[in-house]
Amino acid sequence: MNSHLTHQPVPRRRVLHGAAWSVPAVALATAAPAAAASTPPARPGDLALAVLDPASDGTRNTPIYWGNTMRIAQHGDLPPGIIITNVGSTPVSQASGTLELQMQNMDGVSRLAYRTQVRGNTAGYTLIDTTPGIPPANGSRTYRWTLTRPLQPGATVTIPFEYFTPRIFANPDFSVLVIASLSDEISDDFNDTDARIGFVPGYTSTIFGP
Repeated sequence: MNSHLTHQPVPRRRVLHGAAWSVPAVALATAAPAAAASTPPARPGDLALAVLDPASDGTRNTPIYWGNTMRIAQHGDLPPGIIITNVGSTPVSQASGTLELQMQNMDGVSRLAYRTQVRGNTAGYTLIDTTPGIPPANGSRTYRWTLTRPLQPGATVTIPFEYFTPRIFANPDFSVLVIASLSDEISDDFNDTDARIGFVPGYTSTIFGP
C-alpha cells in the first residue's frame, strides 16, 4: 500500500474562476461610500400660484371701498387675493407676475367695465397698475405684482386685495373675473396661472357725497 499522498496541481481555470468571484465584492465595497455621499441636485426655484376662492356659500364678505378712502361702498363675493407657494428646493428671493381684472355686468350690457380696481397695502410686495391710459368701455385693468421678501422651500405667502371703485360710481349687478400669473425659473408649467370669478350687487357710491 502506498502511504504517500500525491499532490495534484490546482488547475489554472479554477484559480481564475475564484478570482473572478472575489473582484466584484471588493469593487462594491469600495464604491459604496461614494454612492452614499452623493446628493441629488437642487431643483430651480419653482413657485405655484393660486387665486383664492370667493366664499363657497355666496357670503358677501369682501369689502369694496369708496375711491381712495377706506370707507366701504359695498360688499361682494370676490376672490380675496392670491397665494404663492415655493414648491422647489431652493429659496426664491423675488417673484413677480401679472394680474387682470375683468368686470362684466350681469344684465349682459357692458358699462365701463374697467372701473373696478384693486390695490394692496401689505408689506413685502408691491402692486402697480399697468393699465395703458383709459381702456375701452369693455376693457379690463392690468397690474404687475412683485414679491420683495424671500420665500423658503415649502413656505407660502398670501397677497390680499383691496377692491375699490371711483367715488362717483353707479352700476347694476356685476361679476369680476380675476386672472393671475407668475414668472419663475421653470416657465410655462401648469401652476403658473389661475383664475376665479366673483359677484357684486349693484350700487351707487355717490350716496357718500362729494
